[in-house]
Amino acid sequence: MKKLIAYLLSILLLFTITGLCEEHSLDSLLEKRRAILDELAVVNAEISALNKENALANSDDKVGKLKDLFPDEIVACYIRDQLGKFSIEQYVTQAELDTITSFRIFSSYGTPGDLTGIGYLRNLEEILIDHNNSSGFTGTAFPEDFYTLKKLKKLYAWECADWRKNNINYISPEIGNMTSLEYIGLGYAQITHLPDEICNLTNLETLALGNTLLTELPENIGNLTKLKSLNISNTQITALPESIWALELESINMSGTSIR
Repeated sequence: MKKLIAYLLSILLLFTITGLCEEHSLDSLLEKRRAILDELAVVNAEISALNKENALANSDDKVGKLKDLFPDEIVACYIRDQLGKFSIEQYVTQAELDTITSFRIFSSYGTPGDLTGIGYLRNLEEILIDHNNSSGFTGTAFPEDFYTLKKLKKLYAWECADWRKNNINYISPEIGNMTSLEYIGLGYAQITHLPDEICNLTNLETLALGNTLLTELPENIGNLTKLKSLNISNTQITALPESIWALELESINMSGTSIR
């Protein structure tokens, strides 16, 4: 009797398993298993990120929160994206900031008005702020820490703020310490003069200052021994300094001026 009951139970179990297999094929079960494992991986990654963030918040390596380091929210959001952070509320280390070598803001981010904090990007080699769709930099001057960027090679802030307008009206003499600069483009800026210290930039190859309010060039511009391209079109400059003739310029644009 016991053998019969056992036999019947085994048959019932077999039919049950067969029914389950028919309802849930092996492929279907494996697919569900993979989906669950993928969800667990996402959860584990989020937990790991949170653990790292908590550890960073309590460590001595952190510099601060992105929103505190970069007061302009547009700039903070740009740095957030460059570092792959989730929020501008997150902490960052100097090592993370040192990985950024290019700063490019276009219309997709909006119009920043304050570049304060950019000095934390001490390995920066390029700054590009374009008018693209009426965006750009609306500030009237670069912050003090901008002039600490010793590795900066290219500064391009052409037609900032809106079409044919650039609010920058002051360049600090500190620019003379940024001797890695090879390109300066500040078209349509409101600057009326350049500091003499700009002539210390002996690696400068391009100086594009068209449509600015400049009335003269520094007397020692001849010290820019690597300068190849000069654009002073549509400015108020009426004469060139004698030292400019020592330069081996490949192109010079003086259209729209009274220089003869």
